[in-house]
Amino acid sequence: MGPLRAGFIYGIVAVVVALVSDFYFLFVNPAGTPAWVLAVIQQYHTQIALTAFLFLGILAALGVRPTHFEPGVPYRSLLLRDCALAATLVAVMVGAVLFFATALQATVFASQARTYANEAAPKIVDYSNTTRQGLIKGRIKRGETPQQARKLPPPAKLENVRGA
Repeated sequence: MGPLRAGFIYGIVAVVVALVSDFYFLFVNPAGTPAWVLAVIQQYHTQIALTAFLFLGILAALGVRPTHFEPGVPYRSLLLRDCALAATLVAVMVGAVLFFATALQATVFASQARTYANEAAPKIVDYSNTTRQGLIKGRIKRGETPQQARKLPPPAKLENVRGA
């Protein structure tokens, strides 16, 4: 497969991942979603998307075979050039979509993002504080003193989350 075709195909998949990752608040209903899922989405959606972009760029590069041969140029050089072109095309497509997605989030979808945050924040804070209490109880069961067991970050406060 040529570098432009491979880059375009994997770039389209990466664009879909970028859109879902950036506009997850349009697809997820905080009222009907378990708190732990909301916490995971909030914590890891960026890392998962970046991993997917990297993986798709590598797949685009691996799917390339040189289609244009030049006399006197080693096959490895042509392969490296075409692999880099395919992966770069994926990166450029994702970069452009992320730029426009950020602009849309700040303008057109700002109220939807705010609504999602206001509905999800109490559930995420409650889940985080419940998990913190479970960690403290587990540490005490393992023999730590209550003072040692409480050496964790302070409990989350809804006011701090909403103010961020």
